Amino acid sequence: MNPQQPIRSHSYVPSQPLRITYWNCRGAYSKKPEIEKISEELDIIILAETCLSPDHAFSIRGFDCIRLDSTSNNIRGLLILIRNSILFSIVDIQFNFLPALEILAVKIHLKDSILNIVGAYRHPSIPMTNSIINSFYSFMSQFNSVLLIGDFNAHHPLWGSQRCNSAGTTLCDLTESLNLICLNPNASPTFLSHPTRAPSVIDLVFASTNLSSLCCVSVGNDLLGSDHFPIYVSLNSFVRSVDTFSHRTRLSPLQWQCVAAWLEEHAGDIARETSEAALSISPQEGYNTFIQGIMTCIDKNSPQKNSNRIKFFNGGGRSSRGLPPAPWWTPQCDEAIRERAALLKTYKRIPSIENYAAYQETVRTTRKVLRRAKRKGWQNFCKNLNHLTPSTQIWRMLKRFKNRRLISNCGKGTGQTSSQTTEIQDIVAKFCPPSCSTPIPPIPASTENRLSWLDSPFSINELRAALDSVKTASSPGMDRVEYRLLKVLPEELLSCLLSLLNLFFCSAIFPTQSFISSRNPMERDIDPFL
Repeated sequence: MNPQQPIRSHSYVPSQPLRITYWNCRGAYSKKPEIEKISEELDIIILAETCLSPDHAFSIRGFDCIRLDSTSNNIRGLLILIRNSILFSIVDIQFNFLPALEILAVKIHLKDSILNIVGAYRHPSIPMTNSIINSFYSFMSQFNSVLLIGDFNAHHPLWGSQRCNSAGTTLCDLTESLNLICLNPNASPTFLSHPTRAPSVIDLVFASTNLSSLCCVSVGNDLLGSDHFPIYVSLNSFVRSVDTFSHRTRLSPLQWQCVAAWLEEHAGDIARETSEAALSISPQEGYNTFIQGIMTCIDKNSPQKNSNRIKFFNGGGRSSRGLPPAPWWTPQCDEAIRERAALLKTYKRIPSIENYAAYQETVRTTRKVLRRAKRKGWQNFCKNLNHLTPSTQIWRMLKRFKNRRLISNCGKGTGQTSSQTTEIQDIVAKFCPPSCSTPIPPIPASTENRLSWLDSPFSINELRAALDSVKTASSPGMDRVEYRLLKVLPEELLSCLLSLLNLFFCSAIFPTQSFISSRNPMERDIDPFL
């Protein structure tokens, strides 16, 4: 494999239908266990009435997060979760629809076109003015292929409501002028009404005419603790995804023994060719020859990959990638969820006041069970900690309980606001004010002589000590050489590597492949279509 080969690319891969859901969760924090569970089988999740303030961090493992936070009582909050493997960009909303209408929009890159997904929530007690209606029409008119999905709190017979209100009439006229088709299934209420009221269909899905035949819409059977049913949309299309190629060598213990034996057998040839290239051409060429020689051994002992196998970017492995979303989940949690679902079915079959009250009670009970299980799981984890517990295990479990990855501040959905950044800078300035900075004192001449050993070439003992102190699980660079491979090098190849490192050190140059990052953290924010 050429060391300069790019390790990330954009590709179109056959997949299961792109799975999108919209759910008015009535509080994202209190419903996070439910969100974590449904995220295993979904690619895009739109949450309404999240009630998240800018100071609240919220993330789901394996998803990027775009948020419209609740900054006042009239703004309930909106959030879009998009699986990491999907290439997307955020649509800039230049119109002000607040507080009557909350909107978030993203572009999903398909094979031959762009899919625009617009998530919305309309406040039930704030009417939409003519200015907002005109702005919404102008905003939606820019999209050729759009999926509009949201809780509009609008009633109209077009989507199965038994009554009609002004919001429903306005929305019906708007979608008709925009050539959008309502995809809600017949006789499928999306809101759990009180027994004395008629069922409501207020969570709606609209699609452009060119998308309507590709979409399959269904309403969930479980409220998941809210009073709105999730709406699921399956879109049959090729989705532009981001492929991340791993250079880590995955070999069994027996295969590693074969690698060590092969290197021992061919050590002389690799060392001779490396020395000739380094001395006659350049240290960089010698390094390339050395890498090519040892990686030939890896390629010979690696299992062959089936290139004809169809690769799914999100199918068949949605929930198998990584660790389970909730390490604290217990059989009692499953039992509480099943009981809640059973009482909901009972109420839907017999919508009486007694069944409604029983369902509401089990919703509260289930929420308590989940909170208690998470608290108990955390306590058990802390009890098992001691001075011998590896720090990596602690951090891994912390991230699993938080169900988040420690993303940098340049990522989306970190939850850090500009005010928090300013506060951090102020705290740092208090401990290290610029006025107290002191100049670096010059190094005495007597000290320079005592530090001259730092310019001396490295010894074989120093190289062995360095290899003994590193972790074998560290990710390799673009040269694909990981520490585990270096640890099985025979003595002759280890000496050859030491000579190369000393050549680079004395020449003040470095092998470029070892220092090129395997991932650009800002790459996902670049729109390749612009």
